[in-house]
Amino acid sequence: MRKVLNTITIAAMAFFMTSCLKNSNLEIDGVKGPTVKLEGDYIKVDALFENIIFEGDLYYSIPNFPESTVHLSSGSEGGLQLDFDIALNDVFNGNVKKLPPQSLPGGRALPGVSGGRLPAAAFSVEKFDGVVFYVGNDFFGIFYPYDLESIGQGTIITTRYYIGNRKSGTLSVVGPDENMENDGVLLMLNLDNKTKRLIKRMQKLQ
Repeated sequence: MRKVLNTITIAAMAFFMTSCLKNSNLEIDGVKGPTVKLEGDYIKVDALFENIIFEGDLYYSIPNFPESTVHLSSGSEGGLQLDFDIALNDVFNGNVKKLPPQSLPGGRALPGVSGGRLPAAAFSVEKFDGVVFYVGNDFFGIFYPYDLESIGQGTIITTRYYIGNRKSGTLSVVGPDENMENDGVLLMLNLDNKTKRLIKRMQKLQ
């Protein structure tokens, strides 16, 4: 048991060492991002998975998000580039909040969310079996399935997520559950009234 705890502690420290500077985001081994920016009427959430081999150029519609898409392509230096274009109309549309509430894949509670569940749509695309979109009154989130066995079974590490210098949500690395499944990366963005006003002001400036 002591060896297991030591392994988990060392792994957790390794992840935190890259995010200890003020206003810096957690760096995940093998992943560049996710990064978030606003372009027109879309929130763009992009990530490069350096260790996943992929050749192609694929677009998918996101279930229950009629104006939103996900794009898979080969990274410029290898790996798999995964880009989400999330329409603000879809995020702020009350219809998606009527989706069935879901927790993390496998049943663990969403970190930092009262009750541990949010309305969600789960779907799969090439190389990613079990992507989940979460939308609530105060949060919008994406779960990326990804091999994170190295951080320890049952471990969830959550840090602040910054867009520029502004705290804008949380980023979590989720270790595998008791069945050694359902590990991945969870990005949760704040959608409180302050953030909504900021996004709307940013839209007007474009």
